[in-house]
Amino acid sequence: MKPSYTMSFLVGAVGGLVVALAILLFVASLGGVSYLNPSFDTGSVDPVFSIPASSLWTMTLIAGFAGGAVLSAITFGIARILDPDATPISSILVVLVGATVGAIVALAVMLLGAGILGTVADGMATVTVVQMVIFTAVIGLAGGATVTWQSYILARPPAYETDPDLLAA
Repeated sequence: MKPSYTMSFLVGAVGGLVVALAILLFVASLGGVSYLNPSFDTGSVDPVFSIPASSLWTMTLIAGFAGGAVLSAITFGIARILDPDATPISSILVVLVGATVGAIVALAVMLLGAGILGTVADGMATVTVVQMVIFTAVIGLAGGATVTWQSYILARPPAYETDPDLLAA
C-alpha cells in the first residue's frame, strides 16, 4: 500500500484534537478547577482560569510533550502494521521527536493565546474557559497534524524506485 502523507496529516489533526481535549479535561480535573473564578469585568459573569503563569507554561509543556509522545507512538505502530517491510528509524527517536514537536507547538500557541486574548499580569495568567478550549483545539489540530505527519514520514520513509519507462523513448 502506497503511503498517504496527506491522509496522515488530516487524521493527525482529528486525532490531535481528541487527545488535546482529553488532556485538557484531565489536567483541569486535577487542579485547574480549584483556580476557576468568576470575572466581573465584562458585565457578565465569565468563568476564568486564574493560574500562576509559570504553572500554566509548565503544564502546557508537560501536556504537549505527553500528547506528542502518544500521537507519535500510535502513528509509528500503525505505520509498522501497514508496511512491516519499511526501514524506519528507531521508535524511540520517533517518539522523542514527536513529543518535542508537540511540546513546542503547545507552548507557542498557549503563549500567544494567553498573551493576546487573555491577560498575564503580576505573574498570574487569566484565561476564560472558552478561550482555553479554543487554545486547546488549535493546539490539538496544529500539533496533531504536524506530529502525526512527521512521525508517519519517519516510520514509512519514501522509497525511491527507478522508473524504466521514464527514459525509454
